[in-house]
Amino acid sequence: MVTLSTIHQPQLTETTGRYEIKNKPLAVIHYIKVMLGVDHLDQLLSYFPMRRKSQKWWEKLFFHLLTLVGVQITILLNKHHTQHRTRRKNLASVLKEVSVALVDKDITYIPQADNVPLPMDRLKGRHFQH
Repeated sequence: MVTLSTIHQPQLTETTGRYEIKNKPLAVIHYIKVMLGVDHLDQLLSYFPMRRKSQKWWEKLFFHLLTLVGVQITILLNKHHTQHRTRRKNLASVLKEVSVALVDKDITYIPQADNVPLPMDRLKGRHFQH
């Protein structure tokens, strides 16, 4: 394996793998140590791609952030389940439960807008007849 780094010295370090001791470059060991959470998050995001065929950049960003939040909720929920020794859940079931809870939410109070009269000069723009 060839690596190029301006920070690390070009030396190999012994690491313990599952079955054997391996020699890895110091740059690779540092990368694995720092990027572990990011790689795991990218792996979880790849299981549920929410990409849409759309030209609108904000839709792609919205669905990506929505998936990201779902993954984070699942991680936090599973930490809680692990601590209390209850059954862990996968991302699909967590997203389904959250969406069902939001849809089934009983809305008993709908705030009413104040009945403030609009100024008449506002309605005399180019879209309204005089």
